[in-house]
Amino acid sequence: MAGTAAFLSFVIYAGLIPDVMDLFHLAPAVRITPALLFGPSFVLLLILAIIVNVMKLIPLATGITAPWESVTTWVVFSLIPFSVLIPVVGLAQSVVMPELGYTKCNILAGHPNMYFTDWVRDPSWCVQGKSRDWVRQQAASRERNPAQPSKGSN
Repeated sequence: MAGTAAFLSFVIYAGLIPDVMDLFHLAPAVRITPALLFGPSFVLLLILAIIVNVMKLIPLATGITAPWESVTTWVVFSLIPFSVLIPVVGLAQSVVMPELGYTKCNILAGHPNMYFTDWVRDPSWCVQGKSRDWVRQQAASRERNPAQPSKGSN
């Protein structure tokens, strides 16, 4: 269970919080992962399912297994809103991000798969093979020298 708590903490602190903070501060590059909302609960469900199934394999009293089954049932029902949120976040980002001044850019380096969406504030920063750190450097360079166009523009 300690490993699960560590994994869940990692997902929240390394994945979810930095992305939300990037959006809050209108960072030059943002990565949105709709399924990240679903991940921690899904891991918890798998662990609970293993525990309950092992308890059922061992003939234990109903009073011992019943609370674990209740928790598992509660987790299953709590996953329903997360399951609905995945496509909602996916659709909402297509509407909200352009309104915030972002352009979709799925050609940056480190873009793992189609379930992650990278967004940049300036379309000229969407350069194949460049990283989000490079985009941040371009934004910082533009802030220092506002008269200079970015390297990707004509």
